[in-house]
Amino acid sequence: PRSGKMADNDHDHDDEVAAEHRERLETVSTSVLVHEGELHKQGQLRHGWKKRWFQISSDTIAYYDKKGGNMKGGILLETVTGCRNASPAESKKPHSFSVDTTTGRNFLMYASSDDERADWMAKISETVEKLTPPEPAPPKKKAAPLVIAYWKIRGLGAPLRMMAHYAGDKSVEFTSYEVFKKDDGSWDRSSWFCDEAKGALKKTNFLINLPYIKNKDSGHVVTQSNACTSYLARRYDLFGNEEQTAANEQLMCQAMDWRNSAVGKMYSTADKEVWEAYFSNEVKNHSEKFEGWLAQRGTKFLVADVPLASDFHTFEMIEQHEICSVEVLGKSYLEGYPRLKQYHDDFTMLPELQSYFASEYAAFPLNNKMASVGGAQLPTQMEIVARANVMRAALREPSDDNEAAAEQPDAAPSE
Repeated sequence: PRSGKMADNDHDHDDEVAAEHRERLETVSTSVLVHEGELHKQGQLRHGWKKRWFQISSDTIAYYDKKGGNMKGGILLETVTGCRNASPAESKKPHSFSVDTTTGRNFLMYASSDDERADWMAKISETVEKLTPPEPAPPKKKAAPLVIAYWKIRGLGAPLRMMAHYAGDKSVEFTSYEVFKKDDGSWDRSSWFCDEAKGALKKTNFLINLPYIKNKDSGHVVTQSNACTSYLARRYDLFGNEEQTAANEQLMCQAMDWRNSAVGKMYSTADKEVWEAYFSNEVKNHSEKFEGWLAQRGTKFLVADVPLASDFHTFEMIEQHEICSVEVLGKSYLEGYPRLKQYHDDFTMLPELQSYFASEYAAFPLNNKMASVGGAQLPTQMEIVARANVMRAALREPSDDNEAAAEQPDAAPSE
């Protein structure tokens, strides 16, 4: 836009503007021209209509007696509160509109057609919107610290612990309840089944069971595995959009179905033939569903190219079955499921989960001590994690020592 002082001999008081605005209006040459053209404007005092040449710039609306003529006045866009069609009481002219301001004056104008009026109003509104900075986001409320509690095993607690590690949530306190073997061969579960533990929590949530999550600020307690997963998914934004949320919910149920079919075997028998039949039937059925899902979905993880809510329990089920297969059957079951194998490897390599894989929680046994498989009979998880860390290090920086370590056979069973 051109610049220039308002004409000294301008005695058209209808076009005068407040003195404090003059200097700003007279420097419109520093602004970026957005739109220009002819409009009729109503004077402020005599209310007569005059033809003016208007220019919208990045911070002003200036008007002139003619194109290339003297500036008569203008509007600072920072004062504009809105742009609207003029009411019949305000203007009898067709195609008229009002630019409302915080100065106490509304500027009435009219165009040559409704389309031209709409164009001017849109240009003014868009320019004002760009000028106005967005409202600052409210400060993010600090998340309340949590307790995540389960038995001192991986079991149903592992997915929740992994989610907290993946999110980098340092506020979480992990509580583990341990089972002990009595002299008579029975099992002491009183660390959980006592007035101080389950009894106290039952006063807050009558459904209380393991696992549970407790909000340390409010005292609110959530129990049941999928409910706990959903609670953390909302806290850590791990559900995704509406379609992804529905996908996660389905997969969480499928993983729980798999868990329910597995736990009976793990706590009842270590018989090789029984486990061979289990892998040939039930494990095959569940694995093919997840294998087919991954092929159909075409994503790196179950729902997206980053882990979401359903990935943590599904990974744990794959991991547990791989450990059991190597331990009981002496072979990897994942060799028959290339997509699950790649999925398992990708999940294990996630940088956000290295703190978990190196922690004591990844070293917990799969099941409680009375289990036939995955309790005392399996290799310690620390050995598995250590071996996985060696393999990860070899992938990052190959060396003769790392390659040799990565080729070591699976650890022998230990108690």
